[in-house]
Amino acid sequence: MIAITEKSRSAVLALTELAQRGAAGPVPILEVAESRGIPLHFLEQLFAGLRRAGILQSQRGVKGGYSFRRPPAEVT
Repeated sequence: MIAITEKSRSAVLALTELAQRGAAGPVPILEVAESRGIPLHFLEQLFAGLRRAGILQSQRGVKGGYSFRRPPAEVT
């Protein structure tokens, strides 16, 4: 049996939400956290790691948030 950690489960949920909402531009992390019921601090840590890994990119400012660095369909 394969054990899936809470961190992995939360990352998949958050990335799914980001893929569904991110076509118009960066999505604020708070919106992702609230829509999927993931604690904000926990999600900030996950997204920071995914940004360092080159999967996500971040944008600061009023219209800031996170988006995929490349099309979501290419992420495996």
